[in-house]
Amino acid sequence: MVAQQLSIRLLKEGKTPQDEYALADGREDDATLIPPDAKLYTKEFYQETLPWATWLGIEARTSGKRACLFVPVQDRWFVLCFAYGHTLLNQDICVNDFGLLLGLNMLDPTKLKSADMFSPSDNSRQKRVQTTQDSDLAEHEFNGWTNILKSASGKVKTEYQEFAKTIHFSCASISLSTQKSAIELPDLLAELLRIYQLEDYKQTFPEATRITPVKDAILKGSLNDKLFSALQAHDDTVYCIIPELVDYSDIAKFGFNIHRNNRPFYDSVSMGDIYGEATAKNLQFNADTLRTKKLFLYDDNEQEKQSYSLARCLVWDCGYRGRSYHYSHGQWYNIDADFMREVNDKLNARRASAANNLLPFTIPTYSDATDADEAAYNRRLAEQNGAVLLDARNIPMGGYDKIEPCDVLYKKDNNKYYFIHLKHKHGGSSGMAHLFAQGENSLELLINQNQQFINGLKGLMDIDGKRLLPDVEIEAMLNGRYIVSYLIIAEKDKQTPRLPLFSKIALCRTLNSLTSKKQTEAVWDFVPHIA
Repeated sequence: MVAQQLSIRLLKEGKTPQDEYALADGREDDATLIPPDAKLYTKEFYQETLPWATWLGIEARTSGKRACLFVPVQDRWFVLCFAYGHTLLNQDICVNDFGLLLGLNMLDPTKLKSADMFSPSDNSRQKRVQTTQDSDLAEHEFNGWTNILKSASGKVKTEYQEFAKTIHFSCASISLSTQKSAIELPDLLAELLRIYQLEDYKQTFPEATRITPVKDAILKGSLNDKLFSALQAHDDTVYCIIPELVDYSDIAKFGFNIHRNNRPFYDSVSMGDIYGEATAKNLQFNADTLRTKKLFLYDDNEQEKQSYSLARCLVWDCGYRGRSYHYSHGQWYNIDADFMREVNDKLNARRASAANNLLPFTIPTYSDATDADEAAYNRRLAEQNGAVLLDARNIPMGGYDKIEPCDVLYKKDNNKYYFIHLKHKHGGSSGMAHLFAQGENSLELLINQNQQFINGLKGLMDIDGKRLLPDVEIEAMLNGRYIVSYLIIAEKDKQTPRLPLFSKIALCRTLNSLTSKKQTEAVWDFVPHIA
């Protein structure tokens, strides 16, 4: 028998093909070779003209059929999609972690071929890593401190090779090739359901499970209520992102369907635009709103190329009953308690205000009345402490666009050099990530005594004919002690400021990395902020 490629999803508990929102399109159809009680829905499509054909000035037409096959197994329903059949399906009725957990349970941890991952933040950085040889997650540049695994491909464990040799899985679906007939699907799907419910992935992919999906329906409801309240209050810690990797060569504009007519177009995706339109329409944020209101992507001709429900586009983190949760791609994630405790303990231990980390320089309060921006504060920080101001002064480096050594350089008499890096918290997780990377990159070059970097640092010491540090001081620095100091400007008038969840995790990872290097310590703290 010819092998058939299957794309499989699992419906949420209690969901059936008859649910009002199960299908976005399609009609029930007959088939002779499907299992009893299975239901097939199809839609024929016929496109009169193809854009590329019109552009070339030729006549071209296309037609075809898309299909969704729903199969009951035990007390659950599976759905198999054929030929873009997923476009007929309402994705919100599917289990969000089915493909991910089933795939991790089946996958041989040493035989990955590709991995897609993202770092949750205000711009949700995403990447794909592919290899020609079998390899593990680490070789795919996956970092359990900052990444969430979205999808992967590879070979399955020996015990599952009767079902498939290789698999590709994303969060909600898994793709595999089978020699079984359609009538045999219930047995295959029952076995996949059993494997999905195992917890083998916690042993084979421990880093991939530090951040895990929330399954409990009652807990999800409570977390959703917190999210709705935050949206209604126009909370600026909620972000809107594009939930998939897209080809930006074909995307020019963005929009939302909050307005029925005369929808405005935007050059970027912003929660501010959503809040503005919601206010104008007196929109209430709830589950129905997030399901029906969408982000649209358009080309240069203002033709819709793709759309996503707001439920899949929002990113937010919160605390609830002593646990940490993150919402993205329509799913709540629980941060492992031991992992979160480890993060918090390490951050508390490395905070500059801790007794053993007290800084020898003064950290002035950031004031809107005296500090127009970060640059103005950096100038004041340097002046008050007799330190060297290096903010926005960059060293060109091969392999890098530019490297900023730090914002302010402070020398302690005992041959200690404090590389101070400042960032405003409202820059979001991506701004924090840039801050942390900046500190790590410059120290790496200094520790390795990169001559191009050292010469560039010497060159930065000349300002208006004044020598800030002599060359001999720079040379002496190579044998000194380095203390990387991250200063984060807190929210205005906050007595107990906090970092976004994934900023905390990224900062902890960076502090661990820096303190593992020779000659280096690392600390951080908030800068008080007043009006």
